[in-house]
Amino acid sequence: MERQVSEFIRHAAKTQARVADILAAEQPLTDHAASLIGALTGLPGETVEERQERAMALTKNLSVYLSSLAELELALADQMEIILREWNNQEE
Repeated sequence: MERQVSEFIRHAAKTQARVADILAAEQPLTDHAASLIGALTGLPGETVEERQERAMALTKNLSVYLSSLAELELALADQMEIILREWNNQEE
């Protein structure tokens, strides 16, 4: 049983390392989104309606991105819960 738990923990660690790589790869996207938010002040000759449309599209994209990060965080928490439950069962 101890061997299985150890292997599961190793697998979970590899998975979390891959998730960290994914998050690191997403950093340029986050930087780009931040620059877009800075651009919301408008472009020369742009109407208020055009500015609002651009702001709404950006808001939607950021919401989807943040929702994806939240789902990833929940998946990691679920995985960690399983690891800790198995760890506690092993110690008992």
